[in-house]
Amino acid sequence: MKYPIPTPHKITGLQLYQPEIVMLDNDIRLQIINLGIQDVSRIDIVIEGGSCDGKNIFISSLLAKTLQEGTATMTSAEIAEKLDYYGSWLSIRVSFHNTILSLYTINRHFDKVIEVLKEILVSPSFPEKELLNNKQTTINSLRNNNEKVGTLARYRFLSLFFGETHNWGRYPEAKDIEDISSEDLLQFHRRWFKPSNIKIILSGKVDSSMIVATNKIFGSIPQCGKPQDSNNDHPLVPFRHLTSFVNKTGALQSAIIMAQPTICRNHPDYIPLRILITAL
Repeated sequence: MKYPIPTPHKITGLQLYQPEIVMLDNDIRLQIINLGIQDVSRIDIVIEGGSCDGKNIFISSLLAKTLQEGTATMTSAEIAEKLDYYGSWLSIRVSFHNTILSLYTINRHFDKVIEVLKEILVSPSFPEKELLNNKQTTINSLRNNNEKVGTLARYRFLSLFFGETHNWGRYPEAKDIEDISSEDLLQFHRRWFKPSNIKIILSGKVDSSMIVATNKIFGSIPQCGKPQDSNNDHPLVPFRHLTSFVNKTGALQSAIIMAQPTICRNHPDYIPLRILITAL
């Protein structure tokens, strides 16, 4: 049975809200998106520096996993207990160029939980025992993923596209993870986790007291150094039209990746292209 083709319509009524910009006392840029109707909010700490910026792609991801495992004054259990007591939840994720700490909280406890967030941000201890546990978990995940045809296809594509010596083109190995030390995490933290590399986004039902509290807590972090740019993720090899095959013995499924280079993020058509990809 054939269904009629939907009639195209123009998109109307789309409104993109511009955030309010406030500079904290130490020149951290705070973007405020005040659109909430309930007394909850989210604060994102966006740090320049991600998987492109370590000696391998696992440095930043292990740092993200270990940030909550202890600070100069709190253990991981104390951090978890405080956040849970105040009804808050923290997630930490890593992209090519950024590390992002996102804290969801009830507004009446906002000033209390952002103190915990600041402690995690500026003075993590990266305890050795927890780091070892996270390394083993990451190794196990790597080994499991290496049995998946989709993962193997992705590795081959990244190697061909970026080049074998690029952070994202190298085939990840367990030894890459085993060789990471707490000192590696501390060095990454010292290089990137400073006010000159930080932006903050505060969203939800935001009131003036929350802005004051944000400036009091995060605006007091001493400024040091100049802003740094994350390493670029440009391929180290020219693009080539080719077909490549990866054989996986015993696999019951296949995976296909098709790709081609397009425009950069700073191109005026980049956002329309992303919307088109989502629509497709």
